[in-house]
Amino acid sequence: MSNTIKIDNKNYKVKFSYGSLKSLAKHYKCKKLSGLGEVFAKLDFKEGQEPSIDQLDTIAVIVFAGVENANKKIDLPFDADGVMDVLMVNPDKMSELLELFTESMVNASDSEGKLQKDPKKK
Repeated sequence: MSNTIKIDNKNYKVKFSYGSLKSLAKHYKCKKLSGLGEVFAKLDFKEGQEPSIDQLDTIAVIVFAGVENANKKIDLPFDADGVMDVLMVNPDKMSELLELFTESMVNASDSEGKLQKDPKKK
C-alpha cells in the first residue's frame, strides 16, 4: 500500500500519526482527541450509497492532514479541496488512503501507553 498521493504531477508522502490527529483536532475545534470520534463517525458508509458532501469533505481534510504531517518543511500548493479533486478521479487511491488512516489508528491504539524506542539508541 502506497503512502503517497500524486497532485499536479508531484508525489507527496502521507503520514497519519499524532501530528495529523492534532491538525484534525484543530480543524474541527476539538479540545481533546476523543472529540474526533464524532468526526470519524461521519465516515459510516452505507453499501451502494453515494458518499455525502460532508463525508467527502471529511475524507479530504483527513488526507490533507496526513499530507501536511508528512511534508512539514514545505508550503503545500494545494488545500483539502485539491486533495479531493485528485481522489474523486481516483477512487482506488481514496480507498487506499482511508485504509492507511484506519490502520494507523488501530496501530496507535495497540501501542497506547507504550513509548516507541528509538532504534538508534542502545
